[in-house]
Parts: sequence; structure tokens; C-alpha cells
Amino acid sequence: MLHNQTEFEAALEEAAALIDNPPPRGTPQDRRLGELLDEIARYRPQMAAPADEAPMVEERARLARRIEDFHSRYEAQKPKPLPGTDDDGLGPVYGSLT
Repeated sequence: MLHNQTEFEAALEEAAALIDNPPPRGTPQDRRLGELLDEIARYRPQMAAPADEAPMVEERARLARRIEDFHSRYEAQKPKPLPGTDDDGLGPVYGSLT
């Protein structure tokens, strides 16, 4: 979870780097990108640029829009789990392994 502007900007930079070179689906980097996109989306409504940083407002807004657009496309392409399975596609386990 992002707690401040510094963490938000670091998340934007990391997400932008992953967006520029998208990782293969299902890899740890792919999961990290998904986490970053969710964190950015949750934090963005809290974001407000200080008055002395006004020249960066447009740059940040452009980057945030780019990431939001990618997040929408990323979520739309995410495979849906089969009914009765968890997010990894695993169903219930019956019996004992011992």
C-alpha cells in the first residue's frame, strides 16, 4: 500500500518500466505489475500536487493516465479463473497427503 507521494512516484516509475517492457503472463514480474497498478489506482484519488511543483502536474497526470489505460487493458486481458477454482485455477483438494 502506498503511504505518501514518494512511494507513489516510485510505484509510477516501476510500473512505467514494466509497461515499457511487459513481462510474460503469470511471472513474478507480471504479478508485481498487477499489484503496482492496483496500488496506483487506489492511491491516485489522494494525490494532490503541492503548489511549488505545479510544472510537474501535467507530467504526472500524463503518466498516471498512461498507467490507468494500461491497467484497464491489463485487467481486461487477465484470464478468468474457472468456476469453483481459486485465482490460480486450483480447485478444492480432497483427502490427505499423509
